[in-house]
Amino acid sequence: MMYAKRDSWAESCMRGKFFGAIDRAMLRLRNTMAKDGCNAKYSTPVLKTALTKLEQQASLIYTHRCFVLVRHEIESCSTLTHDNVMHNFGGRVYVLSKYGELHNNWTCVYHGGENMWIECGCWKYESEGIPCCHLFYVMKCEHLTEIPPALIMKRWIKSAQIDTCREFIGKGEDTTNEVVEMVRYGSLSAMSNKVYFYTSKSADGYAILMNEFSRWEGICEGLRQKEEETSLKLGSAEQCPPNIVKDPNIVKTKGTQARQGRMSKRRQCHLCRGYGHTKCNCSQRNLHPSRNACVNIPSSSQSYQYSSDKGPSPD
Repeated sequence: MMYAKRDSWAESCMRGKFFGAIDRAMLRLRNTMAKDGCNAKYSTPVLKTALTKLEQQASLIYTHRCFVLVRHEIESCSTLTHDNVMHNFGGRVYVLSKYGELHNNWTCVYHGGENMWIECGCWKYESEGIPCCHLFYVMKCEHLTEIPPALIMKRWIKSAQIDTCREFIGKGEDTTNEVVEMVRYGSLSAMSNKVYFYTSKSADGYAILMNEFSRWEGICEGLRQKEEETSLKLGSAEQCPPNIVKDPNIVKTKGTQARQGRMSKRRQCHLCRGYGHTKCNCSQRNLHPSRNACVNIPSSSQSYQYSSDKGPSPD
């Protein structure tokens, strides 16, 4: 018994340490995410490279951590040089090599026009999602002041979360109304934080925003009621897709179910079949044959008289 208590105490301690470690890890992740979001919104990195326009655009569109990697690629393009430029099918092919290492060659294909794109043989953009130093070298040779949209992966830009919410809301085919409402709420909350920050700095802005909120509240409430009436008229309940996890259905417990409208049965004593007591405090407990089955019969010289209150008593 002592070992069982000790094991249960050790298991509870280990369980507490496990959940505490999870809470601390989640706290660190939330803190890191909040810090990165603050740096992306309210800080501007210092420009260091000679390609000022490309670096400035990268600082505006990429997140803080991704911009550090992009800036490193811009700095690395200063050690590159091109040996030959070939014109092929309306584009130009650059054969690049590193300074002092002529045996290392990379081939970059440039196509201008409206659908501008640049492709490099190192395949770094396809694997990591950021332009390599060879692509930046071709941009410098072509005197480009902006990074082509084809070389900007939406996953690493600052507005990736807002754009993803908009695309998710725009689809709306394989999702339920509850999921779409949650995404809308998160997107509106993220976009309105900046407005709240600026309006809280002045009394006039605060008053104007409060008046607008009161007006928008009535409009939005009317739209919600109209949509509810439309859904009631249609009478079509949406089916939840299989990839959405929702609350489980409430089912009845095991065992015999009590019938509605039926009175519960009163508790009955197993000895005298009476009500209001049990066999433990029954007055006929000591008179029951099962209680006296193992009682030794006394000799003829002694006789016993049984009482219903105190059990057997001598004459």
